[in-house]
Amino acid sequence: MSEFNKLGIVINYEFLKHIRRARLWVILGIALLADALVLILIPVLQDGYPDSVLTMAALMTVGPTFAVLGAVFFAGDAIAGEYENKTGFMLFTNPIKKITLWTGKYLAGYIAVTLLIIFTYIITVVSLLVIYGEVPFDTLKSWGLAQLYGAAVLSVTFFFSSISKGSMGATIITLVFIWVISG
Repeated sequence: MSEFNKLGIVINYEFLKHIRRARLWVILGIALLADALVLILIPVLQDGYPDSVLTMAALMTVGPTFAVLGAVFFAGDAIAGEYENKTGFMLFTNPIKKITLWTGKYLAGYIAVTLLIIFTYIITVVSLLVIYGEVPFDTLKSWGLAQLYGAAVLSVTFFFSSISKGSMGATIITLVFIWVISG
């Protein structure tokens, strides 16, 4: 079996693991709730929606922010969890190179983050179309930046997961690094 085939198996297994653990559904729910709160609270607190579609689009970026931070929960235990749960020992019967395993885990996490970001941007685009009848081009630029930010957060999380003794420590260190140190 080629390394490329093994990579596909790792990606598939890791992505299914995210779905089985309900992490994907929980982050989707949180992002949906955040966008719904923005859509409900803005007109209540400001006597209607803002006059500018760009202002409303900026306010709607709460959902994508939660979606990108979901990357921390997808990758927090990616490497550390293998050593903590001793599941990496099962790979000895079917040897997979470390680079294939790590790349597969990263790509599965990135696919999940991309789905979350697309979901939240669909909510944003539909909301802007319903409220204003238009969607600014800057929304597409924002989507691209959210994708880059998601990849960066995933990479930082993988770094801390690879040097951490446990998956909870990797998750907490990453959250502190992103929110406190890099905030």
